[in-house]
Amino acid sequence: MAAYPGALTPTEIHAAGRAGVPAVKLFPASAVSPRYVSDLSGPLPGIPLIPTGGISLTDIPAWIAAGAAAVGLGTPLIGTAATEGADDRLTTRCRRALAAVSESRAAR
Repeated sequence: MAAYPGALTPTEIHAAGRAGVPAVKLFPASAVSPRYVSDLSGPLPGIPLIPTGGISLTDIPAWIAAGAAAVGLGTPLIGTAATEGADDRLTTRCRRALAAVSESRAAR
């Protein structure tokens, strides 16, 4: 299982990149917009960003289009499906999330 350090500011992201991490979890993504990812790609090239925290299924295309390597989903993906044993809801949400990422990457 991969682990990615969380960072928000350019200084934190740069420090994580210098430490040699494979990617940085941009957290909390709800504090910024997808444009933040594209704005950071100029001064911080080569550091894959994974926005996490406040991302919804409908937000995925904008983040991927902005250059995010992936997105982190918690409650919007899992919700109460896991605790209620509603595997079908969880499966449906996972499929929608994967489709959104695939379609967004294809459109880049």
